[in-house]
Amino acid sequence: MRISPDSRHQAVNGCRLACVVLWALILVACGGDSPTAAVDKPSTELPSTPPEVSPTPPEVKPPTTPPEVPPISTLPLGGLKADCLGPNCGSLANDTYAGGGVGIWKVSNSSNKAVAVPLSIRGLSGQDVTLVFTNTTLTSQPMTPITLTPSVPRSSVLRSMQQTRTSQGIRPVPSEISEFNRVGAPALLRKSSFAPSRRALQRAIPPSIGASRQWYVHVEAMETRQATLVRSATRDGMTVNIWLEDGEAGDNKISAAVLDGIMSRFFTNSNAVYHRATAMVGQPWGAHEFDDLIQTEQPLDIVLVNFDRDQQPYGLMGYFWSYNNFKVTPSTPESNESLSVYLDTETIYRTPGDIGLNTQYNTLAHEFMHMVNFYQRGVLLDNTFETWLEETSALMLEDVLSDILTPGYSPIRDGRFPDYLNQSGFNCNLIDWDFDPSSNCFGYSIGGSFGAYLLRHYGIGFYQNLLRGNNSVDGFVILDKAIRDAGGPGTVEAIRRAALNAALLPASGSPAGFGMPPRTENGITLYAIDGPAYILDRVLPTSVPAELVPLGSFPVVRPAVYGTYTETVSVPPGTTLSIVVR
Repeated sequence: MRISPDSRHQAVNGCRLACVVLWALILVACGGDSPTAAVDKPSTELPSTPPEVSPTPPEVKPPTTPPEVPPISTLPLGGLKADCLGPNCGSLANDTYAGGGVGIWKVSNSSNKAVAVPLSIRGLSGQDVTLVFTNTTLTSQPMTPITLTPSVPRSSVLRSMQQTRTSQGIRPVPSEISEFNRVGAPALLRKSSFAPSRRALQRAIPPSIGASRQWYVHVEAMETRQATLVRSATRDGMTVNIWLEDGEAGDNKISAAVLDGIMSRFFTNSNAVYHRATAMVGQPWGAHEFDDLIQTEQPLDIVLVNFDRDQQPYGLMGYFWSYNNFKVTPSTPESNESLSVYLDTETIYRTPGDIGLNTQYNTLAHEFMHMVNFYQRGVLLDNTFETWLEETSALMLEDVLSDILTPGYSPIRDGRFPDYLNQSGFNCNLIDWDFDPSSNCFGYSIGGSFGAYLLRHYGIGFYQNLLRGNNSVDGFVILDKAIRDAGGPGTVEAIRRAALNAALLPASGSPAGFGMPPRTENGITLYAIDGPAYILDRVLPTSVPAELVPLGSFPVVRPAVYGTYTETVSVPPGTTLSIVVR
């Protein structure tokens, strides 16, 4: 589902937590000389001179417990270490900015107590200094007080008029759909009878243009809608049909040109989404051994319906529901017995220009990824992704295909990333997916931005390996292996580096491993996402949270610093503090 409600991510089991904590410890072990225990009230004074011994023996007192760490004043440069190398790296030394490029430093606290760390970076001439605290564990950590610099009032209007936070007008997909795709369908398959004799391809009888049929559509509850087959095309053995709800056709609604555009961009054009996507991520349906599933060779049905009938765009925008991949049985009595995706019509014709159409083109790509994942992972691997990774993978396909599907408009660059900056929450847990469109931790903006970072640094091969990863049932572990196989540092470190985009890192002037540069690979162009262009979109937090949520980050900006930046900050336990100068 592109937008769908779900219960919160279930509690992480002990094995996962142990593994992630181990990764975090390994990462911080490579990151610097941070202390291993708390110094609640550090002192920079030298010990006083011991008193002279008097003739009267002093009172004997119990020995005091030695401190767990040396005094904070003995820590070299507060534990800061340069965190970038090569071109564009402005970290000349552990305490010096080179005067150009992007300087990045970090200090990690692997202890179970907050640690006060004095920071000192010299050589600044008006650059902003951004501090980003990132919780590198899967447990919440108490956030320590820090002074927030008042933000310069900025417009809350997003830079892109393509998607001025349309998430505010989106109604989440019914939870029955997301829960069935994630849990219900796999459970039914495990109980399904096998039919080895049906493994050979079976072809459904194709309907003709003008044919009419009733479709079950889930809006608030299950409804029926009558629709007519208005377009059909066959290529390379696959047929794609477009069905339009009766009453939704017309020049001021869904016109012939709109229908032709959907068919062309999705299927009939040689460079269309279906062909590019299947070559990269796999087929949406095929041979299987389950008697309860629809036939093994099916047309793909795009069903255009007016979901809400409220004379407004957005609302419920679209969905893929694996329920329809099952035959009608007592468990699935209202199945459409169809390989199908459902899109809202009003979003297309009740928005100015091509905004709604572009939005629904990307919804189609998003739901297509869910369709492919159900077959490739749910049916063939019996290993469906958890919600956060399922949705992130679909957002990544939107990103990958945007250069051919909606040239000049990127749903991540022009919608998800500015929305992430505009939410002003930042302290959000990626794997605890939030479906609430009005939330400061709206999962689609966070997941889309993180997925964009991963694609631009690790590429299409990484994405393909991620989609077929089967080394664990834990999505965090699957993603970690895919990143490491692509030469990256793993999931925890990738989350930390991606969080530094809150500092508005430039696309073409950031050190290796940071920012979101453009990438062209195998004929696919991933647009650059240039941080400084989003200065009017970023809304910084106005209060310090009581806790850093698992994997959450919190940015603090010190604007226009000259000379030497100095500050003593308290780093929470299990947290890495990153400092960005640009």
